[in-house]
Order: sequence, then C-alpha cells, then structure tokens
Amino acid sequence: MDKEQLLGLATGWRLPEDEKGLELYLGALERYSASSTREEFVDFILEIRDRGKRGTVDYIFAVYPAVRSFLNRFGETPGRLLVGFMEASNAGEEEDETRFITRLMELTPDDRTVNLLFVLHSRKPPTSDMKRVDWELEQLSKIENAYPSDPIVGEVRKRLTETKRPIGDRSNEDLWNKIFGLVWKEYERNLPKLLLG
Repeated sequence: MDKEQLLGLATGWRLPEDEKGLELYLGALERYSASSTREEFVDFILEIRDRGKRGTVDYIFAVYPAVRSFLNRFGETPGRLLVGFMEASNAGEEEDETRFITRLMELTPDDRTVNLLFVLHSRKPPTSDMKRVDWELEQLSKIENAYPSDPIVGEVRKRLTETKRPIGDRSNEDLWNKIFGLVWKEYERNLPKLLLG
C-alpha cells in the first residue's frame, strides 16, 4: 500500500456513521506502518495532518492514530514525544497527554517548551497544601532562571503575581491561549525535524 492509497482510505468517512471506513483505514495504517520507511511515514503524517486541519479527514480517528502508530514503530525520542503530546492534546486524548508530558519531563526536565506545557497541562500542584498559583509561579521562576530572555514567562509571572489567579482561571484565559499559541507555532515550524529526530 502506498501513501496515496492510504490517504484515500482516510478520506470520505465520518464516525459514528461509517465504522467500516475506520476499520479499513486502521487495518491499512497498520500494514503501512510495518512496511514504510521513517521518511515515507513522516511524509504521510504531514499530509494527513494537513488534510485533518482542512477538515477533509477526521483528525481524532485518522490523524492521531497515524501519529501513535509512528511512535510505536520508530520509537520515542524527546521530539517524537512532543509530537505525541501535541497531537494527543489536539485529539482530546487526555491519558496519552499525561503519559507523554510525564515522559518528556523525565527525559528533558530543563526544556523550556516542555516546562511550559507541563504548567499548562498539570491539573493540580504536586502537593495538596500548595496553592495552584504559587506552584505555577514556582515553575515559571525555574523557567525564567533557565531562559532569562524569554519575554512570555516574565509577562505570565507578572500577571499571576498581580491577579493571584492561576493560568487556567477564566480571567487568565488569554495568557493560557498565548502560551499554547506560541508553543504551537514553534511546534508547527519544527514538526518534520521533531518526527525525524
């Protein structure tokens, strides 16, 4: 099976109406995963993501399974784990998000992007006696110490200090969106390199 045939099987069905289309696609994806080269699979992922963003394929059931299949076949590197996290987030796969961000924190605890995502993703501070906003400020201080020229971290710390409300609070939704938006732009720009690395 080549890339174009697989893309054809990923197109034209929607759940829950067409479970047969999903079954055919997932079976073909499994065969493609086993036989394609890493570069061929990266090309497929880039194309199917593009189609998913345009709405011509189902993002949750076509794009994310391809990413997960790629990671299973070619292994987990920090870059691929970041791809897994971002795509799991986009697909609403919270358990996978948690697994990927936990693994990223183990492998790259000093990475700016990983730490920003950890703050955004973590549902509660590690200790119950710590207020959420205090925990976030502590995490942001660590990032700021490691990356003193990062303007977004300073802006976020200033706002949290003033409002005493966590990033996830409705009043700070613009901050959450700004941080995730910046990370997403970096991610989009570096996606092929992250997958190949």
